[in-house]
Amino acid sequence: MAENSKLRILHVLNIMKKTDESHPINSTQIVAKLKLNGIKSERKSIGRDLECLQDAGYEIVKCDNHNMGWYMTGQEFEDYELKLLADAVASARFLSVDDSRSLIKKVRELATREGERLINATLIMDENVKSPDKKFKIKFDIIMRAIAERKQLRFQYLEYAEGKNKVLKRNGHVYQVSPYFMALANEEYFLIANPVTHNHVTHFRIEMITGLDVFDEPARPMSEVEELKNIGHDKSINDYLRESVNMWEGEVRDVTLRASNGCKHDVMLRFGRDIFIRDDGGEYFIAHVRVADAIGFYFWLAAHGPYVEVQSPKNIRDGFKDFLLETLENYEG
Repeated sequence: MAENSKLRILHVLNIMKKTDESHPINSTQIVAKLKLNGIKSERKSIGRDLECLQDAGYEIVKCDNHNMGWYMTGQEFEDYELKLLADAVASARFLSVDDSRSLIKKVRELATREGERLINATLIMDENVKSPDKKFKIKFDIIMRAIAERKQLRFQYLEYAEGKNKVLKRNGHVYQVSPYFMALANEEYFLIANPVTHNHVTHFRIEMITGLDVFDEPARPMSEVEELKNIGHDKSINDYLRESVNMWEGEVRDVTLRASNGCKHDVMLRFGRDIFIRDDGGEYFIAHVRVADAIGFYFWLAAHGPYVEVQSPKNIRDGFKDFLLETLENYEG
């Protein structure tokens, strides 16, 4: 009987978590729900269970109309918070459809009945853009633990061949790396790591990693890696990510941009809200940013067309001009 009582009270707690002031539940309804889970109970025992939960600190309130029963307040998550979490999962392109559905289901289970209704009524998920990588969560967990335990990783890397087929890159070359960070950029996760073959970092798309395994060898200290040696001192990983536009690596340069005010939000979103900005002629502004001189930056500039201009340095200005001329060659004739 004691075990049955413990099991019953846990189920009663889960039932109460689905209630709120607008959706109370009475003892008869609780007994019916318990029965669906194979637990026999009486109405009088429900009151004792609820008192026990109240004594344990749960905010369970009895309705003014006692026939309506009770409801719980002070849930761990508010409805809008769970909606935010569900939307984040639904829009995560690095997750497979099945993994997304499973996570959203778990989020819904944390919600009240009203919260579930709101999530169901407002959730948008485009399954067509979801990752086909069903092993993503396994790789994510392995990498996360290797970073925490400062262990090296071994894996092979994929690239696209004809059609949508993926093949092993570099004839199946096995990469051995020291992992440092996992970064979410451009709606996919990247592993920031140092291959044992050189002193610089490389960015790997986690979706394209295969045959992943932890190598029982200590990771190389970040202080020995050129791009990361100042992380934790006068630079943070966020500084590094802002510089590495579209996750491309290159020599970090001080760059002056002149842009339309309509692009101010995008510029601050890309390079941080604490960058130096001054107005220039009413409709424009000047921004000073630090950025890796790489094609990823050119991609970002091209997306803003004539509304963002590189003023200096000249070599980056000229490099972007050459990039645009090469692009125009595709449209000649």
